[in-house]
Amino acid sequence: MATTSNHTSTKTSSEQYKLLVIKEDDLQEVSSFSFTWTKLYLAIIGVLLLLITLISLLICFTPLRQLVPGYGLPESNPAYIELSQKIQDLEQQIEAQNVYTQGFKNMIDNVEKDPDFVPSSINETPTTIQVQKENINTLHHKYLLSPVKGTVSHPFDREDSHFGIDIVAPKNSPIVATLGGRIIQSDWSLNDGNVISILHQDNLISIYKHNSVLLKEVGEQVEAGEAIAIIGNSGEQSDGPHLHFEIWFEGQAMDPDLFIHF
Repeated sequence: MATTSNHTSTKTSSEQYKLLVIKEDDLQEVSSFSFTWTKLYLAIIGVLLLLITLISLLICFTPLRQLVPGYGLPESNPAYIELSQKIQDLEQQIEAQNVYTQGFKNMIDNVEKDPDFVPSSINETPTTIQVQKENINTLHHKYLLSPVKGTVSHPFDREDSHFGIDIVAPKNSPIVATLGGRIIQSDWSLNDGNVISILHQDNLISIYKHNSVLLKEVGEQVEAGEAIAIIGNSGEQSDGPHLHFEIWFEGQAMDPDLFIHF
């Protein structure tokens, strides 16, 4: 019986069938289609595979993919991810700029609140060279310490908006106050990294940028030669361990190389 059943099944799958299309009026044959069950199954599978392929292509390369549950979520969209990253970067830059701006605002506020501020102590013992800027009489009898011993890699250049000098020194070198005074800025900014500023006598301000560590906080008094930071490479405008050092007098940037021997 089993043999007969298998023989019958094989015979049935290979048997030829004919599909006729006949006109109802005169029973005239219009067309015909011959097939076997095997060919019919294969044809149906082929059509289904073709439809699946076409639908997949439509979903992958047309806006129809947004209609697929889960696929159209914004979180999985590459453009959305890229835009989110850009927004996050902009938010970080804005936050950093706010911190930097607030630091200078605090610095200005401190000067306005105490315009006659005189540091508790000023270095009166020559340790480098005497300041020799003829048109800055208030600096004539002060001696400014080099904030760090090293090599000047980038000089003062007002035309290039480089309002200080860059000093390259060994890693972890301490940065010292060039003159006694009060800390009026001690914070971080995106471009300049860790920044610390000191208000000295006669509205003289010294600024120290790109530090790895800040050792003093706003409001603290410091002595000339006292460590205030550690040299570093912080901030986007730094490409190696160095100190960017600025001197400002009455709102004007001065060339530190005119007053200090580095």
